[in-house]
Amino acid sequence: IRNGRSNGPIDIAVVWFGSWDVVERRVPALGNQWTTIEDLRYRSWLLEEVETITDLLIDELGVRLLVFVTVPHLDYTEPSSVDQWNDLVQQHVATRPAELLALDIAQWVRAIGQADVLMPDGIHLGDNENRSVAARRVHDELIDPVARTALGLMR
Repeated sequence: IRNGRSNGPIDIAVVWFGSWDVVERRVPALGNQWTTIEDLRYRSWLLEEVETITDLLIDELGVRLLVFVTVPHLDYTEPSSVDQWNDLVQQHVATRPAELLALDIAQWVRAIGQADVLMPDGIHLGDNENRSVAARRVHDELIDPVARTALGLMR
């Protein structure tokens, strides 16, 4: 996607929000105070952001399936904040089940037993030396097969 346009149909797009959405932060649109997902105003703002990116990618650019990657539990995050964020994602996905899909990347990484290689800090794919390898493996082994199945595409 370049300059808000794609060069053709897009079957699958992935939205991978970071852990910043589940820790205390300042959002200029909400004022100068620090806030968390526990705050209804912040949660509403996050949902609006998710809806905006969904509308842009599906309605304006024609993405057939939009995949949202959930946030894993990390040492520096409150479990309840992560759960609230992931619930927000799941609720959003339920509004357009034919076009949206949620993937639990942390569960997959734990299941294959290579979290230290694929997500050494618990959220980012790889370190500087193996980022592209980790990203390719996540795509090939998780995102692509799940998304293609959801779309009914054959490889």
